Amino acid sequence: MMGPPIKDGSKLIQSRLAVVERQPKKIIVFVFLSIVLLGLSFYIGKEVGVFEARVFREKTFELEAALERLVQSHEEIENKLTVTNLELEIQEMMISDLKSALNSASGDYQSLQRSLAFYEEIFTDSSDGPQSFVSGLRFAQIGQKPKYEFDLILRQPISGRFSKSVDLSLKLDFLSIEEDAEKIVSISDLGKFDEYPFQAVFKHFYRINGYVEIPEGFEPEIVRISTKVKGGSYVNRDQAWAQ
Repeated sequence: MMGPPIKDGSKLIQSRLAVVERQPKKIIVFVFLSIVLLGLSFYIGKEVGVFEARVFREKTFELEAALERLVQSHEEIENKLTVTNLELEIQEMMISDLKSALNSASGDYQSLQRSLAFYEEIFTDSSDGPQSFVSGLRFAQIGQKPKYEFDLILRQPISGRFSKSVDLSLKLDFLSIEEDAEKIVSISDLGKFDEYPFQAVFKHFYRINGYVEIPEGFEPEIVRISTKVKGGSYVNRDQAWAQ
C-alpha cells in the first residue's frame, strides 16, 4: 500500500531539481534582487532615522534656547522687583523719620540735613565691601540728655541670580583717646538689648534700631562697626562720632 506514493514523490522532487538546474540564472538574479532590496530598505530606514534624530536635536536646541531666554528674563524681572521693593522700604522709613524730625524739631535744618545725608548714603549702596554689608549708621540725640537713638542699615549688593541670605553677627564699640591711650566702650554697656552681638539674617536689606546713653565724662571720637559672616572672622569699619 505504501510503495507507489514514495516513487511518485521522488519523481516530483527530481523533476523540480531538474527545473532549477535548467534555470540557474533566474535563481541568482532573484537572490541578488532580494539582497539589493534588503540593503536598500536598511539604507532608507537608516537615513529616515538620522533625519528624525537631526530634527529632534534641532527642536531640543530651540527649546533649550527658549528656556535660557525665559530664565534670563525671569532673573532681570526678579532683580528689578527686588530693587523696587528695597527702595520702597527705605523710602517709607525715610518719610517716617522725616515726619518725626519735623514734628519734634520744627525748623531744625541741621537735623534734616543729617537725615537726608544718611538716606542718600543708603541709596548709593556705599557698603565697604562684600564682607561688611554696612550701608549706613547714624545717631540722633533725644532731648537734652546724653541719650541717643541709633539706626544701623545693612544691605547686600544685588547681583547674580537668586541671591543667598546672609547670616551676620555685629558689634558696635565707642573709642576715645585719653592720655594717649585708646579707651573702648561696648554698646552693650550703654543700652539694653535682647541679644548681643547683634544677629542679622537677611537677603537684601536689614535694619537694627536701639537706644544708648553715653556716660557722663565719656566723649567718643570713633564708632567701630565689626561684622562677621557665619563661619568667618570680624571685619571692622570705623566711623567718626561727629554728633
